Amino acid sequence: MADCIKCPKCSSTDCGKIIYGFPPYWLFERAEAGEIKLGGCVILDDSPDHFCRNCGYEWKEGSHDD
Repeated sequence: MADCIKCPKCSSTDCGKIIYGFPPYWLFERAEAGEIKLGGCVILDDSPDHFCRNCGYEWKEGSHDD
């Protein structure tokens, strides 16, 4: 399942979203399945919102510093 166009590091389309805040149980299940990542409760301006399942890179959509 691709939740992004492509990873800025490796160009893979096997990406997921990083979800912040206190998640309900069904989001824990999705995280265990590798569909999403849980980012915790603290959200900073530069907190990543996508991750690559292929290389593990995390980034904020719209800000590519490569």
